[in-house]
Amino acid sequence: MKLYTANKETGAFIEEVRSIIDGQNTIRLYEERDREDGAFTEGFYDIVNEEHESVEQETTLYADYDNDRFFEIVRNNGSGLNWCIEYGTDEDGNFVITEPSIGMTDRELKNLDLLEV
Repeated sequence: MKLYTANKETGAFIEEVRSIIDGQNTIRLYEERDREDGAFTEGFYDIVNEEHESVEQETTLYADYDNDRFFEIVRNNGSGLNWCIEYGTDEDGNFVITEPSIGMTDRELKNLDLLEV
């Protein structure tokens, strides 16, 4: 599942982002630029999937410390699926995406037995 920042009014894609958190940070940069240009409008940007559906929902970070894995979970928006991005760490200890956005049901998430960070 690909994610994009988008114009909330028209739904037009602006750019692809790697995760919800990446999208939120990218939107913050857009808003800073808009403020500097005197063109800021609250709620102008959104994070959407390939079908232009908003996916910016409740985002929570979970950890599986035993296996050095972390998950960014975005609770479903009526689709029946939750979006899950898996992260690991590289040799320098930086977070890297090891599994891109995948859809998981509530039952599948529960089976992961993760700790909220």
